[in-house]
Amino acid sequence: MKKSLLMIGALAAGLSVGAQQSAKVLKTATPIPAVKYQAPSDIQFSQVYPQSNSTVTNTRHGNSTSTLSTNEAIVGSTKYPLQTNSSMPHRLWYNDDSTMSVVYTYAVGAWLTWSDRGTGYNYFDGSTWQVPSTQRIENGRTGFPDLIVLDNGMEMTVAHNTASSLMHFCSRAQKGIGLWTDYTSILPNPPGFGFYCLWPRMAVGGNSDVIHHIALTEPVANGGALYHGQDGCLLYSRSNDGGQTFAVQNQLLAPFDSTQISKGNGDAYAIDAMNNTVAIVVGGFGEDVVLAKSIDGGVTWTKTIVQDFLIPAPFVDQVTDTNNDNIADTLETNDGSLSVLIDNSGQVHVWYGLMFVLNDDSTDGTLSYFPGTAALMYWNESMGTNPPEVIAVPEDPNNDGVLNVTAFGTYQVGLLSHPSSGIDAAGNLYVAFSAILEGTDEGSGKSYRQVYMIKSTDNGANWSLPFNISPDVSAEKVYPTLARNVGSVAHVCYTQDQVAGHGVFTANNPDPDNVDNLHDIVCASLPTTDIVSVNEQITSLNSVEVYPNPANTTAHVLVNLAKSLEVTVAVYNSTGQMVSSQMKNLPAGATTFAVDVTNLATGIYFINVTEGTTTISKKLIVE
Repeated sequence: MKKSLLMIGALAAGLSVGAQQSAKVLKTATPIPAVKYQAPSDIQFSQVYPQSNSTVTNTRHGNSTSTLSTNEAIVGSTKYPLQTNSSMPHRLWYNDDSTMSVVYTYAVGAWLTWSDRGTGYNYFDGSTWQVPSTQRIENGRTGFPDLIVLDNGMEMTVAHNTASSLMHFCSRAQKGIGLWTDYTSILPNPPGFGFYCLWPRMAVGGNSDVIHHIALTEPVANGGALYHGQDGCLLYSRSNDGGQTFAVQNQLLAPFDSTQISKGNGDAYAIDAMNNTVAIVVGGFGEDVVLAKSIDGGVTWTKTIVQDFLIPAPFVDQVTDTNNDNIADTLETNDGSLSVLIDNSGQVHVWYGLMFVLNDDSTDGTLSYFPGTAALMYWNESMGTNPPEVIAVPEDPNNDGVLNVTAFGTYQVGLLSHPSSGIDAAGNLYVAFSAILEGTDEGSGKSYRQVYMIKSTDNGANWSLPFNISPDVSAEKVYPTLARNVGSVAHVCYTQDQVAGHGVFTANNPDPDNVDNLHDIVCASLPTTDIVSVNEQITSLNSVEVYPNPANTTAHVLVNLAKSLEVTVAVYNSTGQMVSSQMKNLPAGATTFAVDVTNLATGIYFINVTEGTTTISKKLIVE
């Protein structure tokens, strides 16, 4: 059994925020005890590293919260909350005519069996979303879909079929209209492999008729076997005729062979394509972040190590002792949740969640990791051999330099993760991600995750401050997928419910309150002007404090302003409903005023103080 790991707060001193931005170390308020993770119930859809310690390691350089300009719509629902094991698929597609298509893993059937599981779908015609799905689009049980839309309007999805053990494609000639046609034979299983592939991804290149496809062979722990010497082998396929046939099938790319990877991880990869350029990035706990790039439409490939894990590849359950002192070292790695994007000049950009791992036993096949790690890493080709940089960390609403989080839901990634990237016609880069938010509580002491967005207007040299896209901080918001094509509005889809964690476990469920709950699939539209540059993000709202806490008659709110201005003070209940709101004209400095809570029911509330586009939220318990 792995040892309980100690705090790794000291490691934060080794991190820095790049691109000329200042940083400060966030300390952990209280060590989070070691926890033990087990495989989700749908075993063939997850790879798990059993034991871990949770302690926050990151840097801090600002935050901002959404105004009410974000437009949100519930476009679907599901009782299958595990939307990915690691990286986010392409699930939201924005077209030039302002229409959108969205897919997600749908299921409302019995918990743990989900016999009706498959691809949920919805379509936005430019003004209105369709009625949410009440059944999957396929004729068989599938999971973990990916979506593309060609310039001719054809939609295509791909998912793995758990009944027939095949890649399951669906398509229709016109987006948003007509019946779906099922295809389970256009991409057969790998030759000489008695099993099938899982967790597929697609990207569109060429003249919008070349489809690039990747998927992972079924690992041993999931009922599969070794393939090309790998326990989970990433394979590449290509269609040159818009998905009618696949001329290249199940090809192992040299950058990802057994000299680099011995064990592939479910969903720990991402793909993008533009014209004849294709980029695939692969990672995982204890793995290098590896980029394979082709500039001839997927014929030949070059390899770049984006992040070099200190133990030479392939990592095969070695003790993480890099200084030969017979003591296992805690090493920097990635959390397997990655995003890759090719910009308008053909340069590749990579994002991933930071992670630390430790292995003190080379005989048990497990690896300890630190899910409390929280930072978004970034690299692009112009950085060459320079290491990736920290470009975003969780909010610190009270500006005390401490990430006050003691418990959180289980997603088997860091506390800031699931990046999803997009780009506009001017070349501005956008990234959506989920991150923990201190001061929130789902009722059991676990903090909620929220969805944030950042942008760069100078090709990744500088990044805006993280922007919470929704003013409602009383729900768990995870698995963001950003439409790759961004206009004056950025479109992002995510999963929302009232319970932290995905809860898809058969035993020792760390998030039992999430069993058999409906989760909303939400699509949000955010004006890109709201995501301001770091130089534009100037606020005079310094700090907010609420006391006494708990309160039963009156709560006092202390607001500290850099100058005299007007603020909005709003009270929300735990379901996100606004209870009261008032405007206050306050002088510079510290001002205290009273909020009457006599008529509020016992429970958890949030007091939001807003100035401009900046909001500081404080939890208040009413007794």
